[in-house]
Amino acid sequence: MKIKRRQHYVSQFYLRNFTDNSKMLWVYNRAKEKIHKSMPRDICFKDYIYETKWKEADERLGKYVSINYIEDIFANQEKEYSDVLKRIIKICESPSNKNALICNAEEKLVIARFIANMLLRNPWSLNQFMEESHSNKVQNNEKIGQFKEIMNQLGFGGFDSLYEMSIKK
Repeated sequence: MKIKRRQHYVSQFYLRNFTDNSKMLWVYNRAKEKIHKSMPRDICFKDYIYETKWKEADERLGKYVSINYIEDIFANQEKEYSDVLKRIIKICESPSNKNALICNAEEKLVIARFIANMLLRNPWSLNQFMEESHSNKVQNNEKIGQFKEIMNQLGFGGFDSLYEMSIKK
């Protein structure tokens, strides 16, 4: 299975709504304090951000836990988000729709899920969540300890990687 290296924390379909006629975005790079033009595919991504490397695990398991799993979930959700946003933009662009119902209750839920998705999937939020989720209560759980021991006895190891992946999921 081919791993998706560039994993976007701001969806490309969303960024395309802000492009100019040449399909480019104006981007401000805070670190370099410079403004430049860019394609949506070239910004707001981090290599392998949603992947979890196997640590202390048998090499037969590969390099990552469940390759593309989280990225594929996001990709499947984005179709629904994109469809609703396109519909809203189309309604709002027409001057004759001044008093139109912009979205119904179901679409409001889709937009709420999209906003939550955008908030949780960015690198800062993901790191905050990962740090807060490594509680002693979970790490000291007897059943989890048994599972960890079984993985070690089978010669696979890598329990901490599975735990990290489950938190990301």
